[in-house]
Amino acid sequence: MFSVVLIDDEPIIRQGLRSMVKWEELDCEVCGEAEDGAEGVELIREWQPDIIITDIRMREMDGLSMIREIRELVPHAKIIILSGYRDFEYARDALQLGAFDFMLKPSNIHEIHETLGRAVEELRQEGNAVEELDRLRALYEENLPAIRTKLLYDVICGMQMEDLQREEQRCMLVLTQYVAVAVEVDGEPDDEHADSRLYQLGISELFSDAFSDCQVYDVPLTAERIAFVVCICQEEVDYEAVILSCARFQDRVEHCFGITVSLGISTVGSGLTSLHEKWQECQSALEHKLYVGARAMVCYKDLMPILPLEDFSVLETYRAAMLEGVRLGDVAHVRETLESVFAYLGQLDSDIGPHIRNFYWQTIHSVNAIRRSVIQTETGVPSGAEQLESLYDMIHACSSVADLNDVLMQVVLHEVDRIHQFNHKNISQKVQSILDYVDAHYQEVITLGDIGNCIYTSTYYASRIFKQEMGKTFTDYLNEYRIARAKEFLQDVRYKVYEVADLVGIPDPHYFSKLFRKYTGKTPMEFRSGGTT
Repeated sequence: MFSVVLIDDEPIIRQGLRSMVKWEELDCEVCGEAEDGAEGVELIREWQPDIIITDIRMREMDGLSMIREIRELVPHAKIIILSGYRDFEYARDALQLGAFDFMLKPSNIHEIHETLGRAVEELRQEGNAVEELDRLRALYEENLPAIRTKLLYDVICGMQMEDLQREEQRCMLVLTQYVAVAVEVDGEPDDEHADSRLYQLGISELFSDAFSDCQVYDVPLTAERIAFVVCICQEEVDYEAVILSCARFQDRVEHCFGITVSLGISTVGSGLTSLHEKWQECQSALEHKLYVGARAMVCYKDLMPILPLEDFSVLETYRAAMLEGVRLGDVAHVRETLESVFAYLGQLDSDIGPHIRNFYWQTIHSVNAIRRSVIQTETGVPSGAEQLESLYDMIHACSSVADLNDVLMQVVLHEVDRIHQFNHKNISQKVQSILDYVDAHYQEVITLGDIGNCIYTSTYYASRIFKQEMGKTFTDYLNEYRIARAKEFLQDVRYKVYEVADLVGIPDPHYFSKLFRKYTGKTPMEFRSGGTT
């Protein structure tokens, strides 16, 4: 119920309001009375009422002075002035001070009821708005770790954003000073049935333990690679301490999981704007495990004196395009990209230095990782670790770019052809995986990117095969599924409409109602009152 305080220097007015107003019908309760403004202030301070009915001219302290004093005490309260003075100045001052309404004595009970009813309705609307805001705030805070991880992932991957500083503040990131660390699993776990996600979780926990005195953000990138951002509180970064912590982390991973990991460590970064650059440093450092071997730990700052002066960013662009083609099983696209790579390398005057061999090795390693993520290990086929060890030796044995090209073409075309055949035979299985994902996650925000990730392919390919199999777009299917579940929830009167909207993954009640009408021809309330259709 809403609490009410009556303040008037005439006892008969206070008694009349108490006895004549049907407070229970208005969902109100009079919790106290005062006969002047000074006494009223103390009463308001004690009860924090929702509605205040007060006169203006009273002993000790008048109504306007009282309003000025209590406005900050009860900013939500609706103040109704009930005065016998027909002075415009009083009414104007009262309304400027935030009074809800100004009524003249004598007022009939119907007018008082009507004014109180409006005050109560406004209080309810404000209460609902506050509850909804609190709910959204709690929902945001609950999902903040996932939102923060998505932001870091986008920045690491080089996505362009207009205002990174604003995004950093929105996600409550404090990246004043940090070191980025790339962690890559060497080879594959001995247990062929092991879930890579469990290994990722364990690796993340062990890394955070190794840097227990720092704020650590982890960003899973692939089944084999995780990015970590280690925030350093000290004025100067103690690299020796960072390396010791990383070494302890490597020991713990090997002891707990029986696998080894290699690390690439960046130079010091500051702010979200430098994160992509620091991640590039991590990757550049990690590529040198080709020469160090498994369980490597390479700091970019140690490589800076020996890094090539030439810009090989064109090769990175080609590699990204080639890997996307492999992921899609697009043989023609991969062949075309390989030809571009070979033509570009043929124009270079460079000898086969570490950076050139790194390009071939990292490309083959990434293609192998894509193949393992798309196609489960088949009986009779050498494991990924055995294949990579053999290819590693082949690349080292190559004495010319032509030899390296032959190895790259043989491996990449073989794997993209396997993925192409696998995709062609397993479209129905992939679509079923999408349907299962929707069934498990329809209450969450689902994007086409999520669907692509769940079947290890691109957004475009996932969207195309879904429409091909289902005869409708993924968006239409998701909306229909959510509306069908919403119908079930609407049968239970315990749920309010906005709660049903949230339960089916559509947190905006207005958009939910619009979507519900589009797919059913009725609003949610019409559906609830009219029964199922």
